[in-house]
Amino acid sequence: MASSALKHYHDKDFEAKEFVETHFSHGEIGIIEDSMGQPVKILHELFSSDSSLTCYCYKKEIIETDLSRGFKILTMASSSLKHYHDKDFKAKEFVETHFSHGEIGIIEDSMVQPVKILHELFSSGQVKGEILLDVSAGAILYQLLSASNVFKEIYVMDFTDANIKHFKQWLEKGEDATDWSFASKRVCELQGNRDGWQEQEEKVRRAIKNVMKWDIFENSCIDPQLVPMADCVISLLILNIISKTKEDFQKNVKSFTSRLKIGGHLLLFTVLDMTYYRVGQHKHFILTVDEAFVREAVINTGFVIEKADLWCNRVESYFADYKHKFFILARKEREV
Repeated sequence: MASSALKHYHDKDFEAKEFVETHFSHGEIGIIEDSMGQPVKILHELFSSDSSLTCYCYKKEIIETDLSRGFKILTMASSSLKHYHDKDFKAKEFVETHFSHGEIGIIEDSMVQPVKILHELFSSGQVKGEILLDVSAGAILYQLLSASNVFKEIYVMDFTDANIKHFKQWLEKGEDATDWSFASKRVCELQGNRDGWQEQEEKVRRAIKNVMKWDIFENSCIDPQLVPMADCVISLLILNIISKTKEDFQKNVKSFTSRLKIGGHLLLFTVLDMTYYRVGQHKHFILTVDEAFVREAVINTGFVIEKADLWCNRVESYFADYKHKFFILARKEREV
């Protein structure tokens, strides 16, 4: 039919009651079910649960509608993302959302496999030495629990004052410190002594010799006066967060490991195919990388990969959208 012969919603003789009853209330049962069933279900789930609907407006356009489930997510412009190094970054909220007190699925997914890998590497003697350098995301602690059984000296490095302050709160048993007892108990259970978790935490405290700030945006090299040459470097989920580009990622791998001895080991945990993480309601920038790129970045820095492990994200979450987590055990063969 020619478009000129079609009637319109705004015509003066539009039959409002007939329209709504035909399509939404009293018409063919198939049409009614199709137009009403799924929307009613979605809205019920949204408004009866803790899920939240968030609309961000930018230049008079809605550029993101983000639901914890059920709808297509439109990527927010990168200029509107917040960053790990922002002065108002919520250090405690970050670590407790993603690593300690958040949704149980997220915590299990972020902690269980790394804790198991580290326990096996350190208890078997495959990774050993005297000095460990830890360069990880936020005030995370669980990667150091098994490590403290092997390394006599641990040096912790972060890039922001807020994260360093929060880490020191745990170190000094401050009132506002994050409670890591669940992780400590998990590690001690692997060791066959779940009740020894408090002594395990004290062992970590005794092993930590310094907690230092490294302003990677001002100085790409680690000050050799702050950190002695290490036998092992652990980097847990930080490289994607602080690297703005893939070139930065490659450069930062080299910087992290500049204080690693030839023959020493890099234990690198990272996330793949991730586009954001949240702290509170705010989305934060993260560099999206894949497995092939991470392998290449490590090899190009003078390492031989001895072991790799890949596991899928098993939990859909409002707080992060990664597809896989990836672990590499690599031995430093040469300086680059």
